[in-house]
Amino acid sequence: MNRLLSELRRRNVFRVAAAYLVVGWLLMQIVSVMTPALEMPGWVDGFFAILLIVGFPIAMLLAWAFEMTPEGMKFTIDVADGESIAPQTGRKFDILTLVALVAVIGLIGWQQLNPRTADEQLVSEAAPAGLDAGPPPTSIAVLPFEDLSPAGDQRYFAEGMSEEILNVLAQIDGLSVASRTSAFQFRGGQVGVPAISAELNVRYVLEGSLRRSGDNVRITAQLIDAVEDRHLWSQTFDRPLTVETVFAVQDEIAQAIVAAMGGELGLEQLLPARAATPTDSIEAYDLYLTARAFYRARLNMNLAEELFAEAVTLDPNFAAGLAMRAANLALSPIYISNHHATRADVILYAERALEFDPSMALAHAVIGYTEFNNPEATDYLGNVDWDEVFDRLDRAIALDPTEPEGLAWRGFALWAIGDRAGALEQAERSLATQDHVIFYSLAAYSALALGEEQRSLAHYQSGLERGLLTPNVGTLLYLAATEQMHDFLVFSSLQPYLSSFHNHLGLYEALRDPDGDHSAVRARLIAGWTASPVGMWTRNALLAALGDHSSAPALMAVWLPGYGPYRQSDTFKHQVRETGLYEYWQTHGFPPQCRALGDDDFECD
Repeated sequence: MNRLLSELRRRNVFRVAAAYLVVGWLLMQIVSVMTPALEMPGWVDGFFAILLIVGFPIAMLLAWAFEMTPEGMKFTIDVADGESIAPQTGRKFDILTLVALVAVIGLIGWQQLNPRTADEQLVSEAAPAGLDAGPPPTSIAVLPFEDLSPAGDQRYFAEGMSEEILNVLAQIDGLSVASRTSAFQFRGGQVGVPAISAELNVRYVLEGSLRRSGDNVRITAQLIDAVEDRHLWSQTFDRPLTVETVFAVQDEIAQAIVAAMGGELGLEQLLPARAATPTDSIEAYDLYLTARAFYRARLNMNLAEELFAEAVTLDPNFAAGLAMRAANLALSPIYISNHHATRADVILYAERALEFDPSMALAHAVIGYTEFNNPEATDYLGNVDWDEVFDRLDRAIALDPTEPEGLAWRGFALWAIGDRAGALEQAERSLATQDHVIFYSLAAYSALALGEEQRSLAHYQSGLERGLLTPNVGTLLYLAATEQMHDFLVFSSLQPYLSSFHNHLGLYEALRDPDGDHSAVRARLIAGWTASPVGMWTRNALLAALGDHSSAPALMAVWLPGYGPYRQSDTFKHQVRETGLYEYWQTHGFPPQCRALGDDDFECD
């Protein structure tokens, strides 16, 4: 036995073991710190520990069988007694072990003085002072319900149910609800609940499914605590398919959520009283949900108009359907080809909606919007009652602070009167609670007009990432003003009214130089529009930006930087007077970029 121990010492096996253990422990401490810092998976620590454990006997075998010589590694039995340098090698291992021990002692001392773990240190540095890590305790995301119907054709119906539940929950004070657009990006179930919770910064997630078959519907919903990774509540509802039962199920789900979260968090507020069922016709409601999805995406709004029209024909008293049809027609000059809507049509449907439901916020918003965006106007001129505009829009927001059109159109009304700072504040305040196709554009435009280009580009990029920017003339002018040539060329190539125009780079350069002579570009545009008809709003906006001031663009366009020369024109002054804007300024004050000249004149930068 003594001979074995002597041989182990001679071959430095004990020294190798000591050095291996000390250095290995030190390496494990380093890995435990670097794993969270480098955002590596949690299994890395365990994997490294297994490697060290497996490596120990291998290191012992290598120390026993091999010796380092000036000629390199040799089997120990092949090294003559006079050639062995094992004592020198042993002293090197002693030095290595001593250095590692000093490092270990230093690390232990540091941990005693700083008792928080490295993970806790990282969390502390990442979290704002005074705040606990993790999502707010009363926060929830409502995911779009999955369509499990045999034909797979009930997506809009299923998602409409999710949205109605979201709208009810959003009215509860103290409950933070992720916006529809943010939550609905996770449709399809391809992303797990923990990832959704982290992305949206919510603690609770509601998910569900809908299966519609004949005259019956099965609705399943479950509430998940993503932080604790447990189901708080789940239930399946088998009901006859009527609007009444669908809304009753929505209320039951919302009430169950409040009850489940209340038990956890003391959330005691009762749900607001449900308004009357919007329609008795399940067919009309189905058409309405499908059309509403098209309207909100600003896509295929021709079809949306047909579906809204059919819905309100099936139920002429369908207030929500009437209001949405009015909103769709109000935007017809921009999005509906060959539109024939008049302001009288829009007002008719909005006022009919208010007859059946005086609290219909969207109907008030439509009336306010149409007052300063008449769909049948031919030159954007005509007196506007701006006090009525803001009265209607403010009334809409008071009735429903979450109504996206009321918030968006109020922002654009502020922009139209030249209140660029007010428009930016409105857009950013709205973005804090919900996503909308209008808010990103408005925030980007108004920040740019105020000279805050980086702030503007941040909003533009956010809207682009979420697919919430519409490639209209305003976007083209914005991209030119911010020198984003690549995006400009892509967007302009997608415009139907530019399909016969083949000098997109020339258009970009012209819009970059608003003071230049662009008569040649204008001529080519006009020639192209003979083959590819263009709407009046788009036509005037482009021509005015290219130096033709004979026709006025929309007031919502004139405050972009590229319209500086237009704002010096007589047409602009005439437009301001004819739209009642000059009178409004005289009563309420001029915007910072404009000023009075004498008693009856003004100028704008």
